[in-house]
Amino acid sequence: MDRVAAAACVYFRRFYLKENFCDYDPRLVGPACLFLACKAEESQVQAKVLFQMLRKVISTGKYHALPFPDSAQLLDLEMAVLESLEFNLIVYSPYRDLVTFLKDAEVADVAECAWAVLNDSYRTQLCLLHAPYVMAIACMHVASVLLGRSIQNWLETLTCDLDEVRRYFEHIPHFF
Repeated sequence: MDRVAAAACVYFRRFYLKENFCDYDPRLVGPACLFLACKAEESQVQAKVLFQMLRKVISTGKYHALPFPDSAQLLDLEMAVLESLEFNLIVYSPYRDLVTFLKDAEVADVAECAWAVLNDSYRTQLCLLHAPYVMAIACMHVASVLLGRSIQNWLETLTCDLDEVRRYFEHIPHFF
């Protein structure tokens, strides 16, 4: 499900790179992006089930005043998102890279923290600015620093652009 949520976040951010918040209510675009991501990531969720989940979230707590989209609005917004994205639904996910790198670096003890940092990084625009492998390496590095584990020797064996990894790593604290 992380891949679906990540794809939805990327669609949402890509959508608002081109569109105006005044023209499309983000509280309605978000569910449309999630519905679209479910389809694109082959994690089919029926619209009815999505509506039930939305209704549950919106009816509780601080979200009770949010507008509730009907199925026609959701489908219209889904089409608007598709058109804005120029029907390009490809999202390269860093999750597979993260799993591979964690095994390669033999640091299974930082996996949970690295996964959490990666999930949280989708709350920023970093997912639009960096390649998936850079995100995975940087999130591993953040997790290792947070947990007091050194992966410096492993980082030095990589043949990728470590400057880009450092740039990503340096941006993360500014967003949290």
